[in-house]
Amino acid sequence: MRALPKTLTKPVFITAKRNSYTKEYDLSISEFDSSEYTEDSVLLGIVEVTINVPQPDDILSLEVAKLRSSQAKILAVANHKQALLEDQVQSLLCIDYIPAAPAYDDSNDLPF
Repeated sequence: MRALPKTLTKPVFITAKRNSYTKEYDLSISEFDSSEYTEDSVLLGIVEVTINVPQPDDILSLEVAKLRSSQAKILAVANHKQALLEDQVQSLLCIDYIPAAPAYDDSNDLPF
């Protein structure tokens, strides 16, 4: 595995472009000066940005954490869908309780 630098420094170009519908300015940040390629874009400034680069072991830990997070989201969605399906099944299987009709009572009958 190739060694990574401890820091990374890059220039960032900040440009403004007037929105043709709203007439407001939209700002953008990129690795290149987009105002050189479009007539309606204006360069506002260039800033050097430096970040600390995590080492391979730290990056590996970040990858694992991202995968575990994705796994948890997928499981949560699946469990929710499973619960909805189970509710539908139980609704279809539900039988309403209807009390049985009372048995014929012959105590009020005349004995003839």
